[in-house]
Parts: sequence; structure tokens; C-alpha cells
Amino acid sequence: MYNFEAMKNVGREFWQRGGATTDWFRWTWPCAVLTADAGTIQLLCAGSNLEFPRSRMTRLSRHVGIFSRGLRIQHTDSNSPEFVVFWSPNYRRLADGLRHLGYEVD
Repeated sequence: MYNFEAMKNVGREFWQRGGATTDWFRWTWPCAVLTADAGTIQLLCAGSNLEFPRSRMTRLSRHVGIFSRGLRIQHTDSNSPEFVVFWSPNYRRLADGLRHLGYEVD
């Protein structure tokens, strides 16, 4: 299991703890962490690490669930699950943080 508190020191400019859903698995809060810098968004889930370079992302958009809001990451990486959503406890903070790094979030 990852030491999520240590994520504050990994050199990423933004991070947020939440949950995640992919084609492969579902992780509830607090078992996922999204980290980002100007070139990469990384999703760390217990036992899994998905990394999306900016050049492979085609769209970042709001995804609405029954009780929560998340960030859908659409990409062209055939080695990663096609469906990827990071469930955020504070979507506005997440979207603003990514926009500050230069990402376009629908």
C-alpha cells in the first residue's frame, strides 16, 4: 500500500486524495491519489500506478456519479484501461489545480 502522505513530497505540483474507477477496478476514498505536474497526470491506487503524459491525453472532463463528481481521463495509451475516472472530494479544487498547470478541463 502506498504512503499517501508522502505524496506531498514527490515533486508533483498538485495532488489530491480520492477514489477511482477504471475498466479493471474500483477504489473508494481514500485509496487513490491523483498527482500532476505540467507534463503528466498520475493516478496511484493501492497496487496500481497509471501515468498519463500530456501528449497521450485527449480530454479531461467532469464525470457525474450518483453521489460524487469526478475527472474522466480520456487517453490514447493502449496499455492503460480505456475508462478512467478519479473521484474527487472537491472537484472545483481539482479542476482549478489542473487548469493552473495548463490543462484544459471541460
